[in-house]
Amino acid sequence: MTGDNGLRAIEHPGARQGIRRLRLPLGLALVGVFSLVALVVLINDSRRLLDYSFHLDPLLVLLSFVIECSGLALAVPVWRQILARLGSRSSYRNDLRIYCYSMLGVILPGGFWPMVGRAALYERQGISGLRVAAASIVEFVVVGLAGLLVYSLATLLDPTESVWQRPVLALAITVAALALIHPPVFNRIIRWLLQRSRRAVEPPVTLRYAELGRWVALEGLVLGIGGTAVYVLLRSLAAVPPSLFVPVVGAWAAAAVAGNLFFWMPGTPVVRDGAMALVLTQSLPLSTSILFVLLIRVWTIFSILAVAVLARLLLARPLRR
Repeated sequence: MTGDNGLRAIEHPGARQGIRRLRLPLGLALVGVFSLVALVVLINDSRRLLDYSFHLDPLLVLLSFVIECSGLALAVPVWRQILARLGSRSSYRNDLRIYCYSMLGVILPGGFWPMVGRAALYERQGISGLRVAAASIVEFVVVGLAGLLVYSLATLLDPTESVWQRPVLALAITVAALALIHPPVFNRIIRWLLQRSRRAVEPPVTLRYAELGRWVALEGLVLGIGGTAVYVLLRSLAAVPPSLFVPVVGAWAAAAVAGNLFFWMPGTPVVRDGAMALVLTQSLPLSTSILFVLLIRVWTIFSILAVAVLARLLLARPLRR
């Protein structure tokens, strides 16, 4: 098959549908491989895990959940502003409910499931699913850039967290993130992503400095809150020193970068958790980093399920529009 014929075959709708059908199996396979590798590392290096005094403090577990949920107070308004900027509006209660429901997609392999869930739920409210999907892509990029800035700040505060052990990396990451936030650059990236995902909207998305800066700053605070919740969780399970707080926040931010900027990849949870483990290995042994990441993954799943249940109980009654 020649190069042109191969390209036409890939561009054929049937071929695209075949690739999409492979996303979930491939994602599950990647999760399985990652889990197997993690298990082997934990078994071979189990002695190092004995350095920590493991326990369970239910109050701290509950506190970590409350801290994590408090981030919704910032994340949901950002989502509402992005959605409104693309010409779609709904009530705050409805946006909060759908936001909580769509978080269930984070549990599945593949970072696009929250976007798919939101689009389907908003379409039931008479709101264009195409615009919701476009807004979701904007949010992915905003959160990813916020993660870059939070990670660079964590690296400056704790240089040992840097993969290359050099604080100058933080400055380079900051410069890169700020360059990407530059509206002409950011708008081009968004338009390219929308065109590639066949979710382009009219008129084209055009964002300004003020709103981009505000969204990135607020999402950075959300990531800081999430990192704090993760640190409190680890304190509830093991004798974690206070010096690990900044590395944990940085690792949480790195996971957000990987999970949001590479949302289109199969097995996004593996990419996200792998990034977190990689950053944690700068402060912890590999086996301990993997164990902590697995514990965080379990906590994340149960937290998302709890948030969805609470949203169902408190926000599910019909709304007047």
